[in-house]
Amino acid sequence: MIPRALRLPLAFMLTFIPASAGADGTPPPAPLNEDSLKGQSATTRLCGTWNWTIHNHRSHQEQKTAIVLLPPGAQAPPEFPQPSQMIVMGDAVYLRWDFQRGFQEDSLLLSGEDRRLEGTFKNTAGDWGAITGKLVTPCSGMK
Repeated sequence: MIPRALRLPLAFMLTFIPASAGADGTPPPAPLNEDSLKGQSATTRLCGTWNWTIHNHRSHQEQKTAIVLLPPGAQAPPEFPQPSQMIVMGDAVYLRWDFQRGFQEDSLLLSGEDRRLEGTFKNTAGDWGAITGKLVTPCSGMK
């Protein structure tokens, strides 16, 4: 009989034993990278064409623009700048945009079944303000 103190660790070890090579000698498939999957999931949730309204509190100006966020693995043409960093934790979204003269950081919240974004931005020029976004067209097959 296995002592009680060893049962859980032993059960844990048995559960996570890697798969052996296939019958034809091929190696087992590589384990999925959890960070990679999270990144793809985040990009999938945000993928599509967004109408953004950006209110700059410093200059009291409002700008409306369309942002196209591409699907995972797609190469972005120059006319579609993409965030250099995208982190999604639950419904909280962090985007960092790097430009020649600095960067912008957006802290946003996804709502309305991933069809709305609301939050704030700040950039290296000293500007800060509010962003609201509405998903106009999701990527085909993504939503």
